[in-house]
Amino acid sequence: MIKTLFCDCDGFVIKKHGYFSHQYSEEYDVPIELFQPFFKGRFLDCEKGKADLKEELAPHLSEWKWNGSVEGFVDYWFQYGKQKDLQVINFLEEQRSRNVKCFFSTNNEKYRVDFLLNNVGLKNCFDEFFASSSVGYLKYEPEFWPAVYKPDMGQKHEALVIDDDQRNLDTAKNFGFQTHFYNGLDGLKSALENFNRA
Repeated sequence: MIKTLFCDCDGFVIKKHGYFSHQYSEEYDVPIELFQPFFKGRFLDCEKGKADLKEELAPHLSEWKWNGSVEGFVDYWFQYGKQKDLQVINFLEEQRSRNVKCFFSTNNEKYRVDFLLNNVGLKNCFDEFFASSSVGYLKYEPEFWPAVYKPDMGQKHEALVIDDDQRNLDTAKNFGFQTHFYNGLDGLKSALENFNRA
């Protein structure tokens, strides 16, 4: 019986529309290659809480043809990925009404986590929040799941990790959690029924 859900953010709770850098590249006519050093480098440190996003962005904005402030760029960026999947939100409400704990688990840096919780309204949708920026590890790193798991969450095999990135699921499964690769709500509901019958 599944008693706990660890819920991914982008691609599950938040609808995924592709990468922001790709959209920005097209809109501002900036070669996509110019974003790679940042997103494959210091941005990962931001996601792990080891660097500040706004400080790390500042040196790149002129190269990316952004004439406004760092704050303005961050606001523009975060507006791109803020559409909640209302069907998923309703599903989570149903689960919580049945005393299933729903935890937010995400690879995200601190400013976007704050934006998602307080501006988008995810703060009211979950029982607890685990972001890589506060945990100190990304979900595909083996240290992440031991850092967030507490004995009062119940048995490991009673927890289901929902994600659309197989790397994250692999580390969760190795830790002892049940896992589900998310590609649609119907599939998740069927998988949950199967887990609960087992």
